[in-house]
Amino acid sequence: MSTHLVITKEVPAWFEMPCIACQLLGISSRATVTVEATSGLGLASCTSHQQATRQVMRTLDSYDLTGLRTSFVTALLTPQTA
Repeated sequence: MSTHLVITKEVPAWFEMPCIACQLLGISSRATVTVEATSGLGLASCTSHQQATRQVMRTLDSYDLTGLRTSFVTALLTPQTA
């Protein structure tokens, strides 16, 4: 498993992508940031799930749905620090 650097960018007002963590939890939402990693992958996130998305993106190597779900469950169950 590799560790990637991540960059968070605010999205413009017209951006209409849902938060990936909210989608996995069955919640309707709108992303406020994108979290991009040096792996070349990126995901959209709402403010509430930004830290969990950053944690997931540090180790995510593909968009495999099972791995993505597992990564988010682990990240959401881990206490978040600023």
